[in-house]
Amino acid sequence: MPKTAKTLTDESEAFLKALDDAPLGAILKDRQSKEWMETLVLRALTKLETARYHRANLRRLVRRNERRFKQHVAGIDENPGGLSKHMTATHAGVLPAGDIAHELDALLAAIRSSIDFGGRVLGLHLGMDRKTSITKVVKAAKNPANHPFAFLLAWEPWIVEIQHYRDECTHYRTLRLQTGYEAVYRHGVLAWSLRPVVIPKRHGHDRPDTRMDRMMEDPVKDPVGLNRLERSMVAKATDGTILTVEHSLEYVPAEGYIRVEQFSARHVRKLERFLAAVFKDAAAANFMFQSGTPVPSGTADE
Repeated sequence: MPKTAKTLTDESEAFLKALDDAPLGAILKDRQSKEWMETLVLRALTKLETARYHRANLRRLVRRNERRFKQHVAGIDENPGGLSKHMTATHAGVLPAGDIAHELDALLAAIRSSIDFGGRVLGLHLGMDRKTSITKVVKAAKNPANHPFAFLLAWEPWIVEIQHYRDECTHYRTLRLQTGYEAVYRHGVLAWSLRPVVIPKRHGHDRPDTRMDRMMEDPVKDPVGLNRLERSMVAKATDGTILTVEHSLEYVPAEGYIRVEQFSARHVRKLERFLAAVFKDAAAANFMFQSGTPVPSGTADE
C-alpha cells in the first residue's frame, strides 16, 4: 500500500475509533449526531474510491492506446515502398480520446465531492450544517481566534484550483482530447512516437469552439499542447555510404500542459493527504468547540 494511502487509512480508523469512544457533548449532542459524523467520513472515503476508480480507468485507456499504436507501427515496413535511404516518409494518425475526457470529468467531480464531505466533518465541529461546502469552512478558518482548523489555509489554493478545474470541465466547456502517433522513416531507420493525451495544468479563459474552428484545425501537423522532438544524426563512410548514427522521435507536453494520467495521479494523492489531515485534526479537536490556532498537521505541498 502506498505511504499516503496507508497514512489515510490509519488516520481515518483512528478518527472513527475516537468517534465511537466520544461522549455526547458540545458537538455530538445525541446518537444521531454521531451517526451523521460517521456518515460524512464514509462518504468522503467512498468518493475517494470513486476518484481512484476513474484514475485507474484513465491509466487503462492510455495503455490501451499505446498497445494499439505499437501494433500499428509494427506493421509498417522498415523500408516503406522501397524508399532510398536518402528519402523520408512519414506515417501519422490521430484519434479522438473522448473516453479519456469522460473519465477525467468523473474524476474531477469525485475529488471535489470528497473534499466537500471531508470539509463537512470539520464543519460539524464548528456548529455548521452538515451540507455546508468546504468553501465556507475554509472562510471560517481565516478567523483563527475561534477556529481549531487553521491547517485548511495551506490547502486553500489546491481546493480552489480543483473547484475551478471541475467547474470548467463539467459546467462551462468540454475537453476535446486527442491521441495519436507518428512514425518517420529517415536515413534507412524507422522511428516512432506516441502522441500522449495532454491537458492544461490550469484552465485559462474560455473561448468559442465552432464548426469552422474545428475544420481549420490540423491535429496531425499541429497537435495542441505537445512539442515534437526529433533527433537525427548521420555519418558518411569512406565509400560514400550514409550511416545512421541516431534517429529518434518523441512528443512531450508543452509548457503549461501535463499528461492526463499524471494529472489524475497527482490530484488523487493530494486528496489522500488532505483527508488524512482532516481526520487527524478533527480527532485532535476532541469533538469540542475550541479557540486558538493549533499547529497545522498537513499541507498541500507535494
